[in-house]
Amino acid sequence: MVGRALELRGIGLALACVMAAVSCTSEAGPTTSTSTTAAATGATTGSTTTTSIPKTTSTTSPEQRIAEVTEIIRQVDFTFFTAIFLKDEQMLADALAVRDRYANGLELMEDDDYFTQSPTREALIIEVKEILIDREDCLAVSYHGDATAFRGPRAQGDMITVYWPRPTDGEWRRAYRGDEWREACDVFTREGQLS
Repeated sequence: MVGRALELRGIGLALACVMAAVSCTSEAGPTTSTSTTAAATGATTGSTTTTSIPKTTSTTSPEQRIAEVTEIIRQVDFTFFTAIFLKDEQMLADALAVRDRYANGLELMEDDDYFTQSPTREALIIEVKEILIDREDCLAVSYHGDATAFRGPRAQGDMITVYWPRPTDGEWRRAYRGDEWREACDVFTREGQLS
């Protein structure tokens, strides 16, 4: 009897841990405006960590899609910050889709005050507020980003960002930030996109 009670308590504790880790909220209808913060996920082998980031919509619930989009944003932003920190131009191109954003990134590589310490994926906080457009060719997201842990107290804020998939492999990259998100998905040409 005591053994069975401990077994049930263990199952309940495991379920509570899973619920806390996912931190899902209620459904918001067709346009997802639910907020959640997903933790970085990955598999560790020895000293190497690999993370799988979904490229397109592959879930059925709004909460699951928000978690996927959160990880897409975290991966792109972490790649961007790491590229700036390491002054790695190829890595920067892996994070950005548009030439003028790439040029801005190259300028940031010369700013010795851009970071207070080395960026870490775990320190990058992403909270998706709303997925505005979610298509195979474009992802527009309103979210709060916080990189204060490695960039200082002013490195946080709300933003709307548009992501385009790279033509060669479908990996998401940042294309635009700001109020022109609808145009960035529906009107702006992709001919000049970095390859």
